[in-house]
Amino acid sequence: MNLRIVILPAKVLADGTHKIRIAISHKGQTRYFVTRFIVPGPEYLHDGQVVGLNNASYINQQLRIRMSKIYAICDRATDIEYYTCSQLVQYIEDAESNAGPKSIHDIGERFLTTRKTAYKEGTLRLYRDAIAYFEMFFGSDYLLQLLTSDGLHRFEQYLKNNRGLSQTTISIKMRNIHTVINYARRQKFVEFDIDPYSDYEDPAPTKRECAITLEELRAIRDVDLSKERAPMLSVSRDLFMLSFYLCGMNLRDLVEQDFRNNHVSFLRIKTESRRKFPTKTEFTIQPEARELLERLTQSGKIFIHHKRSYGALSRILHDNLPRLAKKCGIDTYLIYYSARKTFSQLANQLFIKDSVIEYCIGDTVTQSRKVIGYYIHVTPRMADLAIRKVFDAVASDKSLECLQEEALGGVTEPPKTDEELQ
Repeated sequence: MNLRIVILPAKVLADGTHKIRIAISHKGQTRYFVTRFIVPGPEYLHDGQVVGLNNASYINQQLRIRMSKIYAICDRATDIEYYTCSQLVQYIEDAESNAGPKSIHDIGERFLTTRKTAYKEGTLRLYRDAIAYFEMFFGSDYLLQLLTSDGLHRFEQYLKNNRGLSQTTISIKMRNIHTVINYARRQKFVEFDIDPYSDYEDPAPTKRECAITLEELRAIRDVDLSKERAPMLSVSRDLFMLSFYLCGMNLRDLVEQDFRNNHVSFLRIKTESRRKFPTKTEFTIQPEARELLERLTQSGKIFIHHKRSYGALSRILHDNLPRLAKKCGIDTYLIYYSARKTFSQLANQLFIKDSVIEYCIGDTVTQSRKVIGYYIHVTPRMADLAIRKVFDAVASDKSLECLQEEALGGVTEPPKTDEELQ
């Protein structure tokens, strides 16, 4: 963000004079603040300074004070990277006049507008729904300043008793409202005398275990579906196993990939816009994945019975994976995401490092957790070795316990007691 003093020759006033403006440049765009100062012509502005007027020193001093205030307001705007230039001008003008949004509706609208370029449509929809429920309970003109911990408790009960939502859905909506409130606090739209979260904690989502065991994964791989009348059941199995053999690749990433190369290189679509320093995940396509891709791709892209869109494939999987689980005698809640969870869990059970697993599945590597994260990085070669270790374990007929013993070098017997030694 940059400020400078300018005159716009095209904006000449009726009497031939010109207003002094402060130009603000942000994210490749430029907008202007109109000031109260007027000069006879463009020649009275030189290198950002008013010259040739009796009160030039006073004008320059006032312009510097205004610019300093603008810089100070921007320094307080911790979410400035989400704003377009026009939105930033609006934010600054609101802050200068202390006329920022106060109601939950206005704050919610401002939040959604500023996040439009950073969040995917599905994520925006979740926030939009949470704000809508909040407005249903409190009213759209409810002043956020009045929110208390008791109000949050009552709102949670409203979602549970009156709307009949699941615990996981309630947790998502309460956490999304918390995010919007934190945004309002950071932007100084609201200040609480008593923090409403001092006596309220967002509910934890119900943990839904969807990873399957090594034996169940092998059962899905080996089940005979040749006599099934529903062809999409076999397709769903192949897509599920393909995701596993691509380290749990999300369906949206899967449909965007070009698989004509012998490796994949991608940024996870779900999180790429939120990463400050995006790093691509790269690994070799293993033979198990290539065999499935031969059946599922056309010209390098996923293509199934004239269906290649995310929505179409998502519906196919949603309809058929529960049937596949029943066919294989699997009681676990089986969804497409289970492939990602299963790859991660199995890699962890084979004692592969967390940082390597994070790299393989395309997750954000959280360097802040450990100082060592600033000194090391995972390479595609390391990923290939880890991936091959997992797939070799699946290809074998050994139990997980036996594979873990081998991973530990075969030293599995506990130390003998003194009596045994005697």
